[in-house]
Amino acid sequence: MGEPSPQINPAPAASASSANAFVGREPEMVQLKTALENTLAGQGRLVMLAGEPGIGKTRTAQELASYAVERGARVLWGWCYEEEGAPPYWPWVQAIRQYAQET
Repeated sequence: MGEPSPQINPAPAASASSANAFVGREPEMVQLKTALENTLAGQGRLVMLAGEPGIGKTRTAQELASYAVERGARVLWGWCYEEEGAPPYWPWVQAIRQYAQET
């Protein structure tokens, strides 16, 4: 069984419409934005969002990514779908390949 072919796809953009308004997660967003601001100030961070399917991890990441882009950060995405299986470190491989393609 070979390595899956790389798919370098950006995450779906968070919608600005009120029908898809981002609600809740205020304490988490404060923590995430603080970590981002510290990173932009030269104090690197690694933040991982974990939890059950459907609780809003992707949407939270999209909101943070939008904020990061507004602040001038480069955002890279890697995906790992549990039901499809993936080689070790697959999300990291995708992000590094995306970075290499963009530079």
